[in-house]
Amino acid sequence: MQRANWDTGKWNAFLGNVFLNLQFRADGTTKWTKVAEGGNAFEPAHIVTTSGDYRLRFAGDALSGASASPVVHVTVKPQ
Repeated sequence: MQRANWDTGKWNAFLGNVFLNLQFRADGTTKWTKVAEGGNAFEPAHIVTTSGDYRLRFAGDALSGASASPVVHVTVKPQ
């Protein structure tokens, strides 16, 4: 993850631990649910059983506000 450095006009890597939540929203619902969390090396193993949307969310810290990644839709097909 990176954050903007307004003094240099460049992007800098976050220093220290950055905690992200992997969130899921089932098709037809509006509520996001945390299904995993991680730090700088976020590589969750999550078994998808229901179609819906996924996103990563950063809660924010003293220097950066909360933000979320673009939504990725996953469709589970019956076997």
